[in-house]
Amino acid sequence: MQLFTILTILSASFGATLAADICRPTGSDCFGTAVCCLGIQEGNCCNLGAATNRIRMVVPANSRSQGWTGSGCTGSVATNQNTAARTVCFTYSSNRLSGKWLTGLSSRVRRDPKVEECAEPNAVLQVRDGVTRRIDLSEGVSVEDALAARDAGVMEAVPYVGEYETVNED
Repeated sequence: MQLFTILTILSASFGATLAADICRPTGSDCFGTAVCCLGIQEGNCCNLGAATNRIRMVVPANSRSQGWTGSGCTGSVATNQNTAARTVCFTYSSNRLSGKWLTGLSSRVRRDPKVEECAEPNAVLQVRDGVTRRIDLSEGVSVEDALAARDAGVMEAVPYVGEYETVNED
């Protein structure tokens, strides 16, 4: 019986799925409102929705973050290594349209031969009075419409549970 329990625990830990948050801040820095692909899986591309020179990511340990100049994770790429799980703001010298994260610390860039289908942002994170709230984006709702609906009380904003406040600037 003990062996079965140990095997169950081990298989559950190996089956754990890691995810990250990839966000495009809407302001001039990484704080405040941001458009995000929350809970994005490794290797999946996140379309940031607009050009930006900053990407905010919440990533697991032993991973690498990538910001791409083209949509679909194409074009030039900048890769950053993350030895520890962290929230980080990457500032780029040129605009970025998409991002992704990968496990491992190698400097290898994984380029798929065809343009990837990118995930679209699924939430807006908004900081008000020191509290970060999440506004889920439904199909076809723009960020501006979601913020207006939230302000009008039509759309609910729920507390965001995550590491959005703490940032390591690189």
